[in-house]
Order: sequence, then C-alpha cells, then structure tokens
Amino acid sequence: MGSQRGYGRRYGRSWRTRLQGRWRPQWRKRGYRSCEKRRVLYLLGKACKGDYTKTKSYRPISLLQTISKILESALTTRISYLVEEHRLLPRTYFGARKQRSSIDALTYVQERIYRAWRKGTTLSLVSFDVKGAYNNVAKQPELERLRRRRIPERMVAWIDSFCTSRRASITVNGQRSVEVELPHSGLPQGSTLSPILYLFF
Repeated sequence: MGSQRGYGRRYGRSWRTRLQGRWRPQWRKRGYRSCEKRRVLYLLGKACKGDYTKTKSYRPISLLQTISKILESALTTRISYLVEEHRLLPRTYFGARKQRSSIDALTYVQERIYRAWRKGTTLSLVSFDVKGAYNNVAKQPELERLRRRRIPERMVAWIDSFCTSRRASITVNGQRSVEVELPHSGLPQGSTLSPILYLFF
C-alpha cells in the first residue's frame, strides 16, 4: 500500500497535467481528436450457434480508445449532475442514472399493479426490446433535444463532434479489415457517455 501511495504522489500530478494539456484544446475548440474516434470491432461467435457462416451467429464487440473514456466519463458526470439537479428527464427513466436501478424499475411496476388491484381495474404492460438502440440514434434530433433541455452549448458542440466522422475496422480470426468512415454511426457502443445520451433521445 505504501508503494502505491508513493507512486501516486510521484506520478499522479504529472499524469493529471498531461491529461489536462491533452484535453483543454479539445474543450476550447469544441472538437474531438480524430484519432480518438476510431474503434475496432471484434466478432465473437455466439454460444449454441451451429452455423457460423451466418452473420447472426456473431456478436460484435467494439473496442474504443481507453484514454478517451476518461474524458467521456468526466462529461458523463457533468451531464448526470445537470439531469438530477434540474430534473431534465422524467423520473420514470431508471437506466444510466445514479441511485436508480432495475430493482427501482420493478418496484415502480409492482406498485402500479397493486394500485390497479386495489381499484379493481386491469393493468396492461407492454414490453419491447430495441434492436441496435445506440447505433440507430440520429445525431441532429439528439442535439436538438439536448439544447431544448438547456444542456450548455459547449457540451452540445463537443457531443456533435463526438458523434461525427467516426471510423471503424473489423477484426476476424486475427485479420483486420481496412478502416472505413461510419456516416451514420449513432452513439458508440462501449462509451460511458452513450447511456445517458440515449435517455435524451
């Protein structure tokens, strides 16, 4: 433990200074470095799928730049604070929010059921699974909804850059494809920022 504290004292300030120097120009220019918009997709075979010649038998796993996730995590914290402080989202949105979990969502549904029973009425529940939720987020409506809820313009401009001109390559069996631009990439899978942005969409 002592050696870890010594390492933190010796290198912690240096790393913070280097990260601040890396990100301040991005924040001031409201832009995202192009090298941090790249991702690599690995195709992993799903279990119990006999025919691996079909694309449905594989699950794409997206790997993003690790260092960019630190900045995205900081921005996620800022947006989450604004959401809770100013009540920017409905209270029935439970995902990607602090002190809210799937247990809270189930408790909410359970209470609605009990309330219907007490009144002698019938309660209907509709459940659906959104396929490719993050990938199908349209950028312009997303930005408009952020502005409508008064998210600071500098954050909105940075998110605009974050969602624009993303590039990706695919790796299968150790072979990597040519990197291509994704014109309609939506929100990147694996980013800490994507869940909270999806709630606005």
